[in-house]
Amino acid sequence: MTSTSIMEFAPEYVRAIGMISIENANMELALAALFSRIIQVQLKTGRAIYLTPKSAVARTEIFENAAKAALDPEAWHGNKAHHDEMRAALNKTLNIIERAKTAIGKRHGIMHDQWGVNIDTDEVERRSLGKPAKTDGVVSVETLESLIASMRAIICEARELAAKFRTKPPQMVDMRIDA
Repeated sequence: MTSTSIMEFAPEYVRAIGMISIENANMELALAALFSRIIQVQLKTGRAIYLTPKSAVARTEIFENAAKAALDPEAWHGNKAHHDEMRAALNKTLNIIERAKTAIGKRHGIMHDQWGVNIDTDEVERRSLGKPAKTDGVVSVETLESLIASMRAIICEARELAAKFRTKPPQMVDMRIDA
């Protein structure tokens, strides 16, 4: 006997929900790479540290606190330009982390809620497995696609910042003598 999910009749939703899972993993790896650059360890070590907590929330909290400690402009004895560079690096990093937290929270609900098709309206609906939530009800595929786009933007920004920090970590003081 084979069974079929009602969601097979909404393949665009199945695709979007699957892509959210895929992009979440890609986002976690991009965040781990940025984390490793900020704490100035090899990528393998950064991933090991970042990915150790089972909770995505715990990972982002560790990352946020590490970034605040490593990129604190007041803890460095550089000139004003160096302080400004540190502050900018910290702000960019915290912005990425905050957006990642939001995306992870949305992903969590999407993955752990029940999805189905209303037999009266043929609309795709989401229901929380616990008590009713404000996210319960009809969900547009565009809402899911928007989360995918947000995750992809975070991935790109995290990778770009990690690449920048690889060649010039913000903690590196410019040793050139101004003439």
